[in-house]
Amino acid sequence: MLLMLLMLLMLLILLLMLLLLLMLLMLLLLLMLLLLLMLLMLLMLLMLLMLLMLLMLKNG
Repeated sequence: MLLMLLMLLMLLILLLMLLLLLMLLMLLLLLMLLLLLMLLMLLMLLMLLMLLMLLMLKNG
């Protein structure tokens, strides 16, 4: 009986640890996606600035 309870407890702890690992992985993925989005936004801004400069040079 005691052995069974101990085994159940171990299983529960293992499951909790796996859940925590999954949560951490999800958080890492979300952070990576956010970083990628920010980089894309920066690239777009740079492109727009370059286009504006080209237009100014053409008009000037």
